[in-house]
Amino acid sequence: MPQTNLFSAISYLTAGPLIFLLHTHLIWQTGFFDYDSAHNWQIIQEISQGNYQHLFQHASPSFFLFYAAFTPVSKDFHFYILLNCLFNVLGILLTVKFIERQFSLSILNTFLLILFAGLSGYLTANSRYFTIEAPSLFFFALLLPLYYQRFTEQSRKAFYRVIALVAFGLTINYKFLLLFPVALLLELLHPDKVINSRRIIYSILILLLPFLVYGLVAFLVGLPFYRFPAAYANLFYNFKVPTPGSRLGFFNFDVFYYGRYFLRFESPLLLVGLVLFPLLFRRQIFEIKQNKEINIYRYLFLLIYLYLAGMHVLQKAPRGLFLVYTLLYTITLISCAQTVRSRKLTFSILVLSFIYQSFVLQREFYAYAHTNYPQVVAYLQNRKITKIATTVGLGITPYAQTANLEITPVFDETQLNSLKVKGYRYVLLDDYYLAANIRKFKNLEVTPPLASWPEPSLISPFLYLDQCEFTGFSYQQALQSQQQVAQDSIQLRLLRIP
Repeated sequence: MPQTNLFSAISYLTAGPLIFLLHTHLIWQTGFFDYDSAHNWQIIQEISQGNYQHLFQHASPSFFLFYAAFTPVSKDFHFYILLNCLFNVLGILLTVKFIERQFSLSILNTFLLILFAGLSGYLTANSRYFTIEAPSLFFFALLLPLYYQRFTEQSRKAFYRVIALVAFGLTINYKFLLLFPVALLLELLHPDKVINSRRIIYSILILLLPFLVYGLVAFLVGLPFYRFPAAYANLFYNFKVPTPGSRLGFFNFDVFYYGRYFLRFESPLLLVGLVLFPLLFRRQIFEIKQNKEINIYRYLFLLIYLYLAGMHVLQKAPRGLFLVYTLLYTITLISCAQTVRSRKLTFSILVLSFIYQSFVLQREFYAYAHTNYPQVVAYLQNRKITKIATTVGLGITPYAQTANLEITPVFDETQLNSLKVKGYRYVLLDDYYLAANIRKFKNLEVTPPLASWPEPSLISPFLYLDQCEFTGFSYQQALQSQQQVAQDSIQLRLLRIP
């Protein structure tokens, strides 16, 4: 047993760093992937200087306070991306550890599962963001075994720990709310002595506790005590009005979005696994009586398929499934092993998938890694330009800060008039506005540029799919928009404000 544990530890210590290196390949050559990443970084810089105005942005105060604690350690924005990547990789490893124990996976299969999930297109992208999804995935990986323990052992302690983790998770990512309908159905299908009216009341009080704590925090930093619940209310209100990118409402019925996404950005085996898993393990999943103890097959099935069902009718983006990518790769590997039976053939199929997934990472992520924003900043410095507006995108921000340049994003060219009064003479027509579908710069589009640069990061197909959550685009609409933009060799244009 000690020798087995040693080899198991070696598999994690080998595969984990390997995945970390793959996820951060060329990271020093790239900038922030999206608007939220750059804006999050701006907020933690503000907090480090005592400005808490945006502490409750995205209803994610714990995220900002945690990373703000590292600002004395490093000002380089890459440091924060790497730290976020560490959360992402740990989330994968912890999930695989849970699966290894439940399915008694061999050391080789454990190693293969880590690589299989680690080479995921989305999970690679998640390590290159600076957003709330990576730490959220880490906390979900902690929650996953605890919630299973709550059922298998009918453990009150595990139940309260789950509630506490969810309560804290809601201070990082409001999308933990998506787990509530899944959990409710699990509780209804497998009722037991753990749930009673008193514990439900205690659970509600635990879930409300962070709102009370952050009410006090808000008061102490000079903000209204209700800012945290107001941030939650605002998130849901925003779905009732059009976004700047023209999205309206909660729903998007492009039901083939994720299937098409899997075929291009993930291992195509995922679709096979999704079909085979409920067929191969139908007895374990469906032939179970109410009140009977849940098993791991049914647990994974309900978590994954209920979550997928919900996300197939809500607004789409690859990040919409961020909690279940590792589990999708898990049921695919298990289904593959059950179907093929031959270890050598299973190994060969997975190796072929690894090769294909590596090709996908090169084609869809590494190929767009290089950024020219530092060249833009150097040009501005040479011409003594100290203030510049930018059309929606904040990719230039971290480079501009080191050069003491003042950057202000605009979402409509009419905003430039007021900036001109404040001393702004130049605007960077940054093609991020096209990815975000904020088409309010018609006059700037026909203005001859003073200088221009290509920017590979702004023509990434994944970026356009990622923005569907804000644009409401279907899969096809997003990629059509990307293909139109990619025909132009220039994505950054420096213009004089007319």
